[in-house]
Amino acid sequence: MLGHWTGGGGTRYADPATGREWGYGCERSVQVNAQQGADFSGSIASSGSGASNDRYCGYGSGFTAHLAGDAFTMSTKTPPSGSGSCGGLQRHEACCSQLSGGEVATGVLTDDSHMKGSATLRGSCEDPLGNPFEGEVTVEFAVTRITSQP
Repeated sequence: MLGHWTGGGGTRYADPATGREWGYGCERSVQVNAQQGADFSGSIASSGSGASNDRYCGYGSGFTAHLAGDAFTMSTKTPPSGSGSCGGLQRHEACCSQLSGGEVATGVLTDDSHMKGSATLRGSCEDPLGNPFEGEVTVEFAVTRITSQP
């Protein structure tokens, strides 16, 4: 598990009551600095690729994780936010505030070199037209190990 993992993922906003969704692609990386048996720890980072998705993708946190078979549970020190508050946005963007949950991501490890996981947060959201809804923000990542050094 030790090493640097890089890849992508997304931040997806959903209105479960209507089925509407809005998504943003992100660059993701995971650094595994320590491992003892099935437990590992390090940091996770995310960024956008420009003004259209930076606010939805920017994130960084330390984590601890446990691997059971090929499934892992990752507890972050700072839960992902998915976005800031809805104030001052252009009305072509979805947003959420007062989010909760997301401290734990779950996923799978394949081939000892591919990791895929996600976490879901819930809160008060607005669609791109400013209509309120109780929504979900799902933060997903899929990374491949590119080095095996911490």
